[in-house]
Parts: sequence; C-alpha cells; structure tokens
Amino acid sequence: MTIEKKSPLVIPREKAVFFMDANGTWHNKHGKFEHAGIIRYFNASIRKDENGYYLYQTNLGREEKVYFPFEETAIFAVEVVTKDPMGIVLNTG
Repeated sequence: MTIEKKSPLVIPREKAVFFMDANGTWHNKHGKFEHAGIIRYFNASIRKDENGYYLYQTNLGREEKVYFPFEETAIFAVEVVTKDPMGIVLNTG
C-alpha cells in the first residue's frame, strides 16, 4: 500500500482572515479574539521562515501554513518566570 503525501496547504498573508496588532492581540473582521483557548493555540502555533510569520498545524496528516499580517512584531513575552531559573515565556511557548 502506497501512502501519498499530501502537499502542504499554504495561505498567503493577503488571504488570511485574521491579524495580530502591535500589542500582540489577535483580530478578525468581527474584532478582537476573546476565547482564551483559541488565543493560546494561535500563539503557540506561530512559526517563521524565509517568507515571514505564519500559523502552523497539521490537519488529517496535511501540513497547513497561514501567513498572517501583523503590526510591529509577532513575538512578545506573555509571562515572567521568577523562580530559578528565571526567564520569560514568549507567546510561541
């Protein structure tokens, strides 16, 4: 049995239906995202390659990349860890 590898689904930045503002907040045409679980999922799914920032996931064995518009930077600190070792947690995890 031969398993055919599916080609990645790539959505260009100009076709994305969401964006990140300068404060690291996700938005779509209806406004600011409110659901904490979706926000965490999006933040943890951010990746970067030579074409820019995108959200990455696999769905039914197919890689999906959605490049998204953003203001300023797409990477930001979401938590300061004060116990040893000290550090910060980025929105990408």
